[in-house]
Amino acid sequence: MMGNLLNLAMSVIPRVQFGVEKYVSNSTNSIGIKAPIYATPVSFWGCVQAVENSAYQKLNLEFGKNYIQVWGETDILGLDKQEVADRIVYNGRTFNVEKSTDWMDYNGWSSVIAVEDKTA
Repeated sequence: MMGNLLNLAMSVIPRVQFGVEKYVSNSTNSIGIKAPIYATPVSFWGCVQAVENSAYQKLNLEFGKNYIQVWGETDILGLDKQEVADRIVYNGRTFNVEKSTDWMDYNGWSSVIAVEDKTA
């Protein structure tokens, strides 16, 4: 076993601060439309990088959208794990988590790919 890969990477790549808004539940408004409710953002330190356009096809991402990949020592859930994705707040912008890789049980961190929410 090599140890915690995120800690090894963070010894080379500078850590940055980002927020995580955990999905809590849905609320139905007066005209019957469901809207997600999120918890207050909690700050974490980790790595945030843009997803290169050359990786979009391999990852089944849509061209013309802005994606980031985030590695952090917190459990972040995407649409692949729950009904509504958690959100990342980074650099004044909000990103909806689409795909998550869970290493929480093994090494205490997770990695996600998130798409910018231009409506938030």
